[in-house]
Amino acid sequence: MSYSLDGYVVPPDDYVSKTFDQETVIVDLEGGEYFGLEKVGARFWALVELGSGLRPAFRTLLDEFDVDEKTLESDLLELVGELVDHGLLKYSDHHPDAV
Repeated sequence: MSYSLDGYVVPPDDYVSKTFDQETVIVDLEGGEYFGLEKVGARFWALVELGSGLRPAFRTLLDEFDVDEKTLESDLLELVGELVDHGLLKYSDHHPDAV
């Protein structure tokens, strides 16, 4: 699947996450999948939990971390793909409220 900053992500219905310092662990309670995120990934997850779309999350991360735009976009979309593959995010081209 191809992902875009114009898309939207939401966590699964049945998950828990816990942040320790700048690291976050996410567990899908239904499927048993878990994932660990550090710094930028952990901040991204916090923004996802607040309901941020991908582009606003991208802009926030760009403002908060010393990273160039192309690298961040590539890394962020790769992370989205990994989290979707592990069942820890749901991706849509449309805002979740519009579905």
